[in-house]
Amino acid sequence: MKKSKLSLGLISCLLSVGTLAGCDTLKSSSDGVLLSYTVDGVEGKITADEILGDYYNDSTKYQAIYDTIYSVIARNYFAQDRETVNYHGTEVKLGKPQMATIERDAKEKVSDDKDTAQTNADTNNTKYKKEFEAILESKGVDSEEELLEKYIEELQKETFENNFYTYKIEDIKNGKDDVKLDDKQFWNGYLNDQLPYHVSHILVKLADTSDTNYHNGTISEANAERLYNVIDELGAGAKKFAKIAMTYNEDPGSKDKEGDLGIMDLSTSFINEFKLGIYAYEQFYLGTNVSAYPDFKVSDEIAASYKSAAQEAFYLENDTDIPTVKASVFDELKAVAKDETDDEGKTVIENATLVYPRNIIYNKYLNRHAVFFIEGEGTNYKKAFGDTKPAVLCADGDVTKPIIAVRASSGGEQEIHLMVVNRSPFVATDANGVSLTDYYTTFYPAQDFYPTDTDGKKLQTYVNFLTNEASDTKNRAEEFASKLKSYDSDKLGKYIFLKYMQEEHIEFKDSALKDALMKWIKTSVEKSAEEKKESWTKTWNEYIDKLVRQNSERSKLVPQACRIGFKKANTTKTFVQIVDEDTNLTAEQKTAIKAEMSQDLIDLELAADQAEADAILAKTVVDEFKKEGGLCNDGKAHL
Repeated sequence: MKKSKLSLGLISCLLSVGTLAGCDTLKSSSDGVLLSYTVDGVEGKITADEILGDYYNDSTKYQAIYDTIYSVIARNYFAQDRETVNYHGTEVKLGKPQMATIERDAKEKVSDDKDTAQTNADTNNTKYKKEFEAILESKGVDSEEELLEKYIEELQKETFENNFYTYKIEDIKNGKDDVKLDDKQFWNGYLNDQLPYHVSHILVKLADTSDTNYHNGTISEANAERLYNVIDELGAGAKKFAKIAMTYNEDPGSKDKEGDLGIMDLSTSFINEFKLGIYAYEQFYLGTNVSAYPDFKVSDEIAASYKSAAQEAFYLENDTDIPTVKASVFDELKAVAKDETDDEGKTVIENATLVYPRNIIYNKYLNRHAVFFIEGEGTNYKKAFGDTKPAVLCADGDVTKPIIAVRASSGGEQEIHLMVVNRSPFVATDANGVSLTDYYTTFYPAQDFYPTDTDGKKLQTYVNFLTNEASDTKNRAEEFASKLKSYDSDKLGKYIFLKYMQEEHIEFKDSALKDALMKWIKTSVEKSAEEKKESWTKTWNEYIDKLVRQNSERSKLVPQACRIGFKKANTTKTFVQIVDEDTNLTAEQKTAIKAEMSQDLIDLELAADQAEADAILAKTVVDEFKKEGGLCNDGKAHL
């Protein structure tokens, strides 16, 4: 029978595997002899080197050894009765009782091949024997008997793995310490390895045309009003986040799902602002200790770089400050959303949309690719980061669910995300009476095994999170189970391999082969982990590079003073006069606005100090808008 270099028979004889240990004479002697034989009275010997060639020294060939031994383990698994499991109330016998189905299915596959050969013969006007031999050759076997054996072997391996995926799925999710390699736990489980977040969002699209319009982005009147409406309703507390998402969310994939995006983990391909923004919130602002998770924790250098970039973007005094945008910014955005001409209906500067007040506000406060939080007062504003930090907007007033905002781009479209973490992987203990492992259950409420509290009431989990009638708990449970089964399939396969080698008490008769194979497994797993870490680090660095580039462009922002002067752009009044004469403002508000304008000029390096800033604000508004090189019209940086 054709095998890839190593046959099942040879490997069986190099192992001691219970019922398959029938080759006790095949042992390596002191001179490396595996097998002695006599042919026509002449004695001969076969050594390990002659059979295995350079397998010991060529790591690229260990996959063949591994695959063949895996097949031996699977074959042995079905040679005897295994455990009986209760699966959804049905008793299922594993191991030998499953062989009848395996053999039946294998015979059906052979029958299908024979039917194919006959069809090909009829179509090609050839002999059946020729067509069937072609199929045998394509399968790497010489006869129908070998073909049947091949299919049995394949189905044994498939069923063997399916048993684990189906009946041991909790082990995949939570990890177990039953398998060790070099005295270290080999399998940590999906929850610990991938750190899943359950996230929702509200996406508001922008009229902007480029992701790299770092200082010169634009939004429409409708954009401005929609942003105001979303923040206003989220803050008021009259409606749940889910309801608001179904009204305003412009992401078609999650709109009808109450903004729900499902599970985001280390391998999810979300945009950096969203994915890394949530990790930045967890690690840098919430202060979660992630030292036990090397695949999640970034280097001190990356952490410092991100916090420094965010600090500069939001004019923070310390890198430990929480980056916030005041809720009043959205009120101001709404108030000036329609303003595209001065008080007299005249165009301020021809074709210069960047001096529209809504765009000036947007570029300074919202056109930032680092995450921020909405600071304010009201029903849904809570001290999510401690009493010494500002109150920020939280979904449904839940202090554990601050709304994480960020400017981003996906699929060529520009947008602002308002993100919520419904469940963090770092809340391992009970949250709202639900443990992390129960929250990510693989069962749905109609099943007996769905988690319940001590009174038998079904728990609120990821599966039944959605409240609208369109939610399908069965599909959500099955989708999560599928994610578990497909996650890190290479490492999971090696875990199954090691687990059953240990449980079956399999021993190598050739210790050198075993040592080399274990080293190959360890090396391949470590290499995979290192590649993931390198990719993670690269992604972070690319994100930080983007933030640094944006910060270098922010010195070109149109100053906030131009927003104040826009409606009076054709008068001889000064910026300060316009503020002082506004009867809709209190004295306190006037003082705050003038202070903000002055500080803005200093932040943008348009003024060296307070005195120079005050001198600029005392200039005539019309000159600053109309003359080239003026504060609101320099002909280059702004327009």
